[in-house]
Amino acid sequence: MSFDSAQTFTSTQYCIAELVPHAEPMILLDRVTEWTPETLTAEVTLQANSPFCQTICNQQSVPAYVGIEYMAQAIAAHGGICERQKNAAVQIGLLVGSRRYSCAVDTFPLAKMLCVHIRASIRSEAGLCVFDCTIKQGEQLLASASLNVFQPQNAEKFLGHQ
Repeated sequence: MSFDSAQTFTSTQYCIAELVPHAEPMILLDRVTEWTPETLTAEVTLQANSPFCQTICNQQSVPAYVGIEYMAQAIAAHGGICERQKNAAVQIGLLVGSRRYSCAVDTFPLAKMLCVHIRASIRSEAGLCVFDCTIKQGEQLLASASLNVFQPQNAEKFLGHQ
């Protein structure tokens, strides 16, 4: 996959809903702050009305396993920007699996900004990719994983829609 390195990205250029093919309330990220053809950084600030927010031991938070979805949506946003940079429509992608999801916390606290960073480490012409992902709060590493994703060339055909 090649990209025109002359094309630029600004953090206010796209809203998440333009990049991630989900409907509310399942759009979990707030904004993309950085993008290159190989990386993306997004932010999410968790609130009491955030999807998956739970009260655990009298404290509201989001379970750490939701971090995989934050990572997956950052990958989707990356793919969305890649398509937009080529003046193409945003395509769906599929999370195939994860490897080595490691989390230093059981839950993500409310009112704290999480930074989700993804980097493409392997890409195939067949649409299979591996992304190395992290979630940080400030400089503290909260979670990391490698996610395997697949973007079919013809999603409608792949999903059996004629």
